[in-house]
Amino acid sequence: LFSARRNRGTVRDERAEAFAGRCREFAAAADRILERGDAAFGAAQGGLELREIAVGRLLLAHAEGAPALDLHGLGLTDLPPGLETLETLERLDISWNPGLGALPERLARCRGLRAIDARHCGVTEVPPQIFSLPRLETLDLSENAELRALPAGWRLDDPRLRLEGTPLEGIAGLLGSLTDGYRHA
Repeated sequence: LFSARRNRGTVRDERAEAFAGRCREFAAAADRILERGDAAFGAAQGGLELREIAVGRLLLAHAEGAPALDLHGLGLTDLPPGLETLETLERLDISWNPGLGALPERLARCRGLRAIDARHCGVTEVPPQIFSLPRLETLDLSENAELRALPAGWRLDDPRLRLEGTPLEGIAGLLGSLTDGYRHA
């Protein structure tokens, strides 16, 4: 009985390793295409290939238990399904995806996230659940020119926030100046 269980475990391990190998091959092929800088890549199929690259990178991160996931510059309008099940995820780079518009609420289920880079994503709104992430250290929302408000209860001077190049940057600076002046008075 023990050897039968061990054999089943071995088969399962071999399948998992084969899957991880295919994910690595897929991610490497995607990276080679991106390195070529082929401007027509993705445009001919409405970005389908770029979304497939995102899914490939997500699958590879799942297979390897990676703490970081790089989805920057893939022209995404939504994040790939299954992202929230990546338990080891600490750093997520979704920058330079100007069609995102809003950070999805499901990001709040990535309980291990420490840093989210969402620069240049066309973000207009942020779900309030994002700040409930227990380990969040940095939420970079820089260069999102249409971001005009944060959810109720969020403070513009929160040290976890990066707001450079947003309409909120000026307000945060003004509040900082007022607070500093008040402290010195």
